[in-house]
Amino acid sequence: MFALLPTHYHRHLTRLALALLLLVLVFSTRAASVATAATVGLRVQGVTLVNTDGSRFVVAGINMEMYRDYDNGCGWVTDGTYAIRGVMADKVKALGVNAVRLNYSYRFLQQSGNLTRFLDMAQELANRGMYVMPSDHTYTGGVLSSASASYPMMKSIIDGMRARGLESYLIMNPWNEPGPDISVSAWVQAQKDVLTYLRNTAGFQGVVVMDGTGWATLLDVSAFQSVMSFDAGLRGTANVAFSMHLYPNITGLPSQLWTAARQVPLVIGELGQENPGASPLDPNYVKSTISGFLNTGMPNGHNGLFAWIFAWCDSNNMLEDWTDPAVPYSASSPLTAHGVLWRDNYYSKLPASSAPVPTTVVEQPTATKTTTPVPATATTTPRPATSTVAPPPGGGTTLIPPPATGTVPAGESSFYRGINLGGGAMTVGSHAWEASASAPNFTLKSGTAQACNPFAPVLPAPDTATSDMLKCYVEHWSHSLALSAVPNASYDVYVYTWQDWSQPSPGTANFSVNGAAMQTYALSSQAGHWDKLGPWRVTVTNGSLTVTTNGNNIKLSGVEVWRAGSATAQPTVIVQQPTATKTSTPLPPTATRTTVPATATRTSPPPTATKTNTPRPATATRTTVPATATRTSPPPTATKTNTPRPATATATRTNPPPPAATSTVVPGESSFYRAINLGGSAVTIANHAWEASSAPNFSLRAGTHQECNIYVPVVPAVDAATEQMVECFAEHWNHNLTLSAVPSGSYVVYLYTWQDWNQPNPGTATFKLNGAVAQANYAISSQTGRWERLGPWPVTVTGGTLSVTSNGNNIKLSGLEVWRVDAPAGIVMAPTATVSSDEFASVTGAGGSTPVTPSTDAPTGFYRAVNLNGRALTLDGQRWEGANAKNLSVDGRKVCQPDAALTPVTDPTHAEMLRCYVTGNYLRLTVRGIPAGSYQLSLYLWDQAQQYTLKLQGGRQTWVNQPNANVGSWQKVGPWTVTVDASGTLLVETDGVASIAGIVLWHAGSTDVSSQPPLAPTFVPGDAGQPLTQVVESDDARLSRQGTWQAQSTGKASGGSYLYSSHAQLSFTFTGSQFDVVYVQHKALGSFTISVDGVVVQTVDSHSEQTHFQAVASVSDLSQGQHTVVIAPADGAIAIDALRFPLAAALN
Repeated sequence: MFALLPTHYHRHLTRLALALLLLVLVFSTRAASVATAATVGLRVQGVTLVNTDGSRFVVAGINMEMYRDYDNGCGWVTDGTYAIRGVMADKVKALGVNAVRLNYSYRFLQQSGNLTRFLDMAQELANRGMYVMPSDHTYTGGVLSSASASYPMMKSIIDGMRARGLESYLIMNPWNEPGPDISVSAWVQAQKDVLTYLRNTAGFQGVVVMDGTGWATLLDVSAFQSVMSFDAGLRGTANVAFSMHLYPNITGLPSQLWTAARQVPLVIGELGQENPGASPLDPNYVKSTISGFLNTGMPNGHNGLFAWIFAWCDSNNMLEDWTDPAVPYSASSPLTAHGVLWRDNYYSKLPASSAPVPTTVVEQPTATKTTTPVPATATTTPRPATSTVAPPPGGGTTLIPPPATGTVPAGESSFYRGINLGGGAMTVGSHAWEASASAPNFTLKSGTAQACNPFAPVLPAPDTATSDMLKCYVEHWSHSLALSAVPNASYDVYVYTWQDWSQPSPGTANFSVNGAAMQTYALSSQAGHWDKLGPWRVTVTNGSLTVTTNGNNIKLSGVEVWRAGSATAQPTVIVQQPTATKTSTPLPPTATRTTVPATATRTSPPPTATKTNTPRPATATRTTVPATATRTSPPPTATKTNTPRPATATATRTNPPPPAATSTVVPGESSFYRAINLGGSAVTIANHAWEASSAPNFSLRAGTHQECNIYVPVVPAVDAATEQMVECFAEHWNHNLTLSAVPSGSYVVYLYTWQDWNQPNPGTATFKLNGAVAQANYAISSQTGRWERLGPWPVTVTGGTLSVTSNGNNIKLSGLEVWRVDAPAGIVMAPTATVSSDEFASVTGAGGSTPVTPSTDAPTGFYRAVNLNGRALTLDGQRWEGANAKNLSVDGRKVCQPDAALTPVTDPTHAEMLRCYVTGNYLRLTVRGIPAGSYQLSLYLWDQAQQYTLKLQGGRQTWVNQPNANVGSWQKVGPWTVTVDASGTLLVETDGVASIAGIVLWHAGSTDVSSQPPLAPTFVPGDAGQPLTQVVESDDARLSRQGTWQAQSTGKASGGSYLYSSHAQLSFTFTGSQFDVVYVQHKALGSFTISVDGVVVQTVDSHSEQTHFQAVASVSDLSQGQHTVVIAPADGAIAIDALRFPLAAALN
């Protein structure tokens, strides 16, 4: 048809064809661009990872903590990392890292604001050209039958990175280290299920890395290829890799990985120098594994290693902490030896390989404008709201108002002054803000507390500068912020308020400017909430502008003043940018939640008055000066008329101080050396002179908050002098109490702690003496008024310095008491107290002072409760400790079913406790350090379909459950009265499968206020159900263990756990003719020998590609009589579960 058309049509059609061709080319180019954009990111090609340009990508990886183990004592790692997230990302990038495994638990990310902060950290890393691999650690060591509960959080992470334009920087690692109790077929199905969700529901097509079973030690090429084929069916080509974790107790696996790398895509998701509790510290293991990878693994196609771990609280830590006394990490924090090892042996040896840095920065979707809108009555045209400037380090888009010129247009307003209350000079919205401590012509009311809290959230999230300004504050219940030398004119005033903790009854505050009432403000009870109040118009005629408050205690973060034109002032524009790197230096501990302001819970008298309901003056609330500036504690003859109890008696709960002295010290005894009343003045306690914290040759860490709170009664009650000491305190989360000019010698140290408010989640603190751990993971009390005397802790001084440090959670310390031991004879000693071992003992001063009558009251009330596989929480008004509780050991498998339906239905807090529990065939719960006495014991149990026996204190009491097959059914059983002897140990065991979520102890004679069990306990004789064969667990005290054995809990072991080692021996002597050794088979294990009477009778190979529990090696046909048996490793590590003997045999 085209040939039959006239010539001019040919020309028109030719032009049309050219135009169409051009359009096709344009759209093809655009389509190609879109296609290219869609494929940006890491992908699997064959068995190797390739980068965006198709070049090979070798992982130079590292693990980072971000809400993984947040409430088990090391939450400060996440907080400290997030606070300087840009700095931390820079430090990681400088090492040569190109991929970061960012570890979390989905239950923590569900908590308010944590997901946003997790994404902020991920963005900082991606902005520097590093891939980010989120890894959910919720199911570590456990089964995956309920792991679909974690799916929504995976999608939220993907959606969040997609909204920030950074999805192409994601690698997904669904679950960390599934346990050994999962079959390979069940593991394969779980991986297929999560791939279906990620590909089809979440729309994620990037690389997915999967940890194998057995704590990520599975190497099963066939299973891996099955998963790859399934993924290829979902998306066309497979885009998955498989991860193993290596620690010194895993010896045979590395070399197998280098070979298997030719067949399937592999990475090492964790490589550490110690598996705490399971292996010795062995840096050479890391070096050897790195060498094997570089020389063999990488050439064979293995994709690289992730170091364990950049910042953490054990020996695998790669970054030094607490180099800055105020914060755990700073820009100057150096690498540890472990960090240097990785830098010099791995990162520096790899070819350069990284993701491209993002070319566009997307403003974070969590942003919410927080500007104070200009009132509608304003008639002037406002200045342009924003201008865009280059993003700061760490990304984000900064939006600021244009700078003011020297001339203010008619009808507009000009910025006059901004004061950063409690903080340093800074720039907010292009305006220079001054520091409250140094700003000229500005004053605060005397005694106003000033602090910063860099770790609390700011809600809603503003830009970085505003966030930094808000996190510093001044605190008072009667503020006076006074600007002087103010030119006479009209001004608009704004005040910024902030709430950094979840305050139950915050109340209200009344604001006035130059005496005129402006606003009655209802304080927020939400942790992190802030408001910008105003504008308040005021006319200055005398050169002064003063903002005052009265009412409840309130934190003010900033005051901003604009000189008004004819219209309402244009305020500073605040815009969202939560990902910006934090650059301010956080201040120490008053920043975190410390003493409850008096107005929150009580109305209190002035310091010198008898206790009444008269409101106390402002100086009585939190100040930053020692208590002697505001208060002198009442003498013993004051209004308290009860018979005082001695300080050293009620304080003890551990060991009492040294015995009474004569006029001289007998060699080998102890003498009082020094005692410091932390935060308070000099005082005499039990005839010993205690010094004020301003004493010579004594120092606190700079910035430590000191205060007295005389309105909270101390529990237990004490004499007036000790009460005065306890009520004053020094507060920090990283204490450093240093005595200098200390004579060389041996000393014992006591430390007094106090809690003066009902803190919901106080956490733990670890104490060190001259760098050595004196007490780890001390559980800080949540009980108002509770105090304890810790120690005695022995220490030898050789360099003239005695230093007590703490790290962990914020803690109040009231006193430091030091005694010298083994003093030379002839040294005159001050009078001291005679103290018995009773909790409340008599005290008699040397020289005949009046004896104090001891209390004869037996301990009553709640003692302790533990959430066996969860966090610390409050139930039935009592503080429960978490799974990391001190003096607690649990032999059993830990399981969580976060979405399980419960029968009967209960409140959310009880449900949280119940849904995570320990389970196993032979559970064993051991609680130590309990004062001897009688207690009431209750347990929270899941019902079981089979009958089992619960044994208390070695079978002195037993209880048999009533079988119940209903899924999700639970009960609280007890209370039983149990007796704890001088060993201080409570033992709970089961014979048969049981699941226990919580344990509760009350002093006998007290009432357990929590709900009673639906079924009354049934008692049976203690010796019922005795087994036909003697089973002796490998940790039994009758067996001798030489060297270091590590315990590993699992419900598949005989007693809920087994012992393993690569260099230790287990021996015993028995009378009989035969025995069995029960052991574990696993691919990480080797062989062991069994010797009888010095002769090797059997060599047992415990290596197996599949995990098997309760494997048995039998030794029989021995002559009847006494025999000595030694079990020892022959090659690699071994795992011994138990021994079995005939009933007639006897262990000697």
